[in-house]
Amino acid sequence: MLKSETNQFTKVKFKLKENTMATPGIDNASMNNLIAANSPDQASSGQKKTWYEAMAAALGSSLDAQASKIESLSQAAVGNDTPSSLLAVTTASQKFSFMATSASTAVNSAGEGNKTLARKE
Repeated sequence: MLKSETNQFTKVKFKLKENTMATPGIDNASMNNLIAANSPDQASSGQKKTWYEAMAAALGSSLDAQASKIESLSQAAVGNDTPSSLLAVTTASQKFSFMATSASTAVNSAGEGNKTLARKE
């Protein structure tokens, strides 16, 4: 692994710890744990991941967890067509939408930053 990749990964992890505006549904501790689990040093396939791939994997894991929650709420609402059960599904779906938008924005912003950095070097 390149030293610059390690430094970038550390900077991203540090910024997540210091960030006061959390992504909806994704707390900083969970995100840091997911990124650490997917860090370049922890790649299970034998191929090392970049910090960018680790961030995307962590965001994807958070989205998977929210999708599972929606699925379980939906199954519980079958045959129980009460406003509260339907509202719970709608709320979880809306939260997923917010999370997906935030994840997309984070990945796109980091990608654009990398592109700009590559142009300057």
